[in-house]
Amino acid sequence: CGDKRDSYMLGQNFVKNGFDFVAAEYTPNHSKGHVKNIFDDAARCLLYVYHHRSDYGLECDKLVLTGDSAGGHIALFLAMMIEDKELANKFGYDFTGIEVQAVLLNSPVYDFPNIGRNMLNKHGLKYLFGDRYDDEYLNNLISPNNYIEKFNVPIFLSTCKLDFIRGDSLALFEDLKKYDKIFEFIDIDDVRVGHVHNVIDPKKSASKLVNR
Repeated sequence: CGDKRDSYMLGQNFVKNGFDFVAAEYTPNHSKGHVKNIFDDAARCLLYVYHHRSDYGLECDKLVLTGDSAGGHIALFLAMMIEDKELANKFGYDFTGIEVQAVLLNSPVYDFPNIGRNMLNKHGLKYLFGDRYDDEYLNNLISPNNYIEKFNVPIFLSTCKLDFIRGDSLALFEDLKKYDKIFEFIDIDDVRVGHVHNVIDPKKSASKLVNR
């Protein structure tokens, strides 16, 4: 699951540099449903923070979404729905007034329909994504690689040589080049770090390079 406490040290890095930081939590389905339920968690959090921004002293006019691994999938697809009202409407979301300035991704899931088949067995897929884990239509509907051509928000992307889903980052990198998008890409060549190293151990030099 996506436990907001895992982002504490990463969030402190943003706060020390003058940013507000809000960590969202999501849970695996464990029952009937689909991974879309996870996006419902993230969307509700985002909408709540935005509509109660004055209560917490937040400006939200220079909003940046960030995520790692599955969280990178969530952050990127949320940004895509915020930019594309028609896509958001398919899920019943209304992000009126919200604008995303950039998306920061480390080791993200990009080609969702294929990542599960390659990395998880049937039991694992069902545990994480619910009984409809193999719904091809829904899986493609929430896969960022199907929308990147029209997406125009700047992206910061990082991965490393030992990232076990590095292929997804490289596929996103190739598409960002192909469609002439605004982006920065960092590929860490350090045998001491692996998947989502910038969150797991932010004190490492490679992690500091990503989190700078």
